[in-house]
Amino acid sequence: MTEAKMTELKNSNTGAEQDSRSTQTPEQAQRNRRRNRWTLFALLLVFLSPTIFALFWRPEGRVNFGELIQPPVPMVEVALDAANGTAANTGELREKWLWLTVVRGSCTEECRQNLYNMRQARIAEGKYSKRIRYAVLVLDPATDADAGPDEQLVAEHPVMDWFTARDDAAAKLGEQFLAASGKSGDQSGGTSGGTSGGKSGGTSDLDHEIYIVDPLGNIMMRYPKGTDGRPLKKDLSRLLRASHVG
Repeated sequence: MTEAKMTELKNSNTGAEQDSRSTQTPEQAQRNRRRNRWTLFALLLVFLSPTIFALFWRPEGRVNFGELIQPPVPMVEVALDAANGTAANTGELREKWLWLTVVRGSCTEECRQNLYNMRQARIAEGKYSKRIRYAVLVLDPATDADAGPDEQLVAEHPVMDWFTARDDAAAKLGEQFLAASGKSGDQSGGTSGGTSGGKSGGTSDLDHEIYIVDPLGNIMMRYPKGTDGRPLKKDLSRLLRASHVG
């Protein structure tokens, strides 16, 4: 094939590609960009997972502070209620590193202490704080008032997110967090209906625990109730250094 023919063929292919792109609607172009972004995130996670695991693994099989969840548990996509009364879903919890405190019923003093610890640890990250979110997830609130933060919490935590899961959504999320925490028992007990009935293994066992969710929506680290802010900061600092996702 002569050089002229090769040049003509190349120009023809380029023109076809440009024509294909020009026929895309704005919605199609936006979907393609979003799909390409999540594909890149997934590839980065695959390559960085061994690095992240190595940061927390020790020869005796323990992690430094939080409990590393292996394998990570992908959060099921279910409907949520946001604090401002708008509809949301768990897919909106992606794209940044997320500290999530799980609450059953109402945000008690332990819940407020968790929020304080998460806020202070986030502030301590300085310029990296924009890569971090922190939120409350309420499973089946005891009352309508418990479904959202009070005025004092809003004033103390202006960047906090607050989500409420009810009925089947609360049941599915409760089962996932129980699986992530390695707890056994009656996973249907107390997940809906407003009371756990005191059953071991119900979602009441999740009360005031803190989880780290990665930017792809995977539950990957757990802290028991009563954890202070220092372990949160140290673990997340390592994650931020190891990964550029989020």
